Amino acid sequence: MNLKSLLKRLIVEKLGYVKEGLITSPYDTDVDKPGIPNTTNLIDLTKPLEGGFCEFNPQINQFSQSGPDEFAEMIIFVIATILKRWYEVVPAFPALMKTLKEKGTLIDKSDPDFFDKNVRANYFAHLVLSKLPSIDKVWQERQQIYSRIKPLIDKYNRSNGIAKEEAIFDIYLAFLHVPYLGIAKAAFATQLAIGRLGCIDSVNMNLYKDLDKSGKLITVNKKGHPTFQGISKSTPKKTNILTVSPDGIELAKSYVEFLKVIAKQTKSGEAGVSRFLWDSWTTLIEAKMNAPKGTKSIDVIMPSGEKISVPNDYTDDTKSEINPLTTGFRKQYSGNITAKDISRQHHPRMMTEGFKKWTKYFYKTLNN
Repeated sequence: MNLKSLLKRLIVEKLGYVKEGLITSPYDTDVDKPGIPNTTNLIDLTKPLEGGFCEFNPQINQFSQSGPDEFAEMIIFVIATILKRWYEVVPAFPALMKTLKEKGTLIDKSDPDFFDKNVRANYFAHLVLSKLPSIDKVWQERQQIYSRIKPLIDKYNRSNGIAKEEAIFDIYLAFLHVPYLGIAKAAFATQLAIGRLGCIDSVNMNLYKDLDKSGKLITVNKKGHPTFQGISKSTPKKTNILTVSPDGIELAKSYVEFLKVIAKQTKSGEAGVSRFLWDSWTTLIEAKMNAPKGTKSIDVIMPSGEKISVPNDYTDDTKSEINPLTTGFRKQYSGNITAKDISRQHHPRMMTEGFKKWTKYFYKTLNN
């Protein structure tokens, strides 16, 4: 990046966003493209990975902890990622948050056309749908949620040794009390907030499902896909606070133990497994997005040396063509995205990077 571009970035980050059409863009057109994109269909997890965790996760932690709005935005991002591909999330999430902040809600029962005018028209309906009540609840109750969890994070930040490890689980358990977050996504929220634990989502599940030797943690859904056992939550009238059942707490403990098994298998250590899961995930998504059309699977050499194949569900999906935001993003990044790009895109304030590079395609598609 040249000096002019660096000054632009610093000014924008300090003074706010530059308005650009539908959403806002924090960066101009010359965006760094760190690293060389992996365009092969092979990932070797026996070698060190440079997926961007060490560079970008601390920045995301700082952002998430900075206030109720930022904390809620991080949680809403986690919810938005559930069962969505990366190219469906990144270009649409800024539009979601812009609408939510401007309108104060995504639900207005007094206006029957509210959803069509404010959600569907801004091309992020695919991110919310069944999640809409939970996302809206997180935003409406952001101050309460922040007030409950931030003291736990403060305790973690000032603790050492066993006390610090205990604080991690307390934070994780607190995220489980947030609507729509199960045991994997609550761990993802913990990762974004403090850089610990990690998310075994549908992508990572293909890599590590066989490590659940007990069979108590992972089950198979109706579609035949491996998934984690669900947890029971309820909202007692006395407190009106979402609570997790005792069985759910035990399941959460089992998830943490599962991460320890992964840490041992990957030789990353309990403190380093968060980085390993993050970097292996971004590296796998990089390979999926860069794979030639028709590529049905990605080969992965596991830390044990075993070679496995994981399904590639990224290259031939035509459903996104009806969404100009998603289409524009794929046009820019498919074939040349890097793991560090993907890491940087986890940061809500950086998610709209390069918007001007594909916004022309967005409006062209819209006009057509």
